[in-house]
Amino acid sequence: MNDARYPNISAIDNRLAELENEKQRLLALREALRSAQNERSVQTFTPEQKVALFRQRFRGREDIFANRWQNQQGRSGYSVACDNEWVNGVCNKPRIKCQDCSHRKFSELNERIIYRHLAGHQVVGLYPLLKDNTCYLLAADFDKGCWQE
Repeated sequence: MNDARYPNISAIDNRLAELENEKQRLLALREALRSAQNERSVQTFTPEQKVALFRQRFRGREDIFANRWQNQQGRSGYSVACDNEWVNGVCNKPRIKCQDCSHRKFSELNERIIYRHLAGHQVVGLYPLLKDNTCYLLAADFDKGCWQE
């Protein structure tokens, strides 16, 4: 069957071998490119750089922040951090509420607090609305099933 309409089987085999070689070359090239891309995208930061990056991305009031708490019944929430909280002779909790306390001294959000938060030692919340009613970020909460409503 040497008809021009029917290609030679050996020619097909040769072409398939060429295509297989080309495929292997392209796969190797793709893997090399992925490796190079991953090497560039992985960047290590010092703890100080991580704190600075976090503070740059999540900016809010620095004169105040909130601590997360959980009581014995399992209720949890956030309360303004106070330097005098539970200090003997100064803090009168639970007899006097924090909002009515004359010894209230709000804690500042600083590098040490951010580091403790990032390290998982303390859960804090920031106050995004600044004193001049501006803010740097917008947060959206999508954890409930009805978030699309």
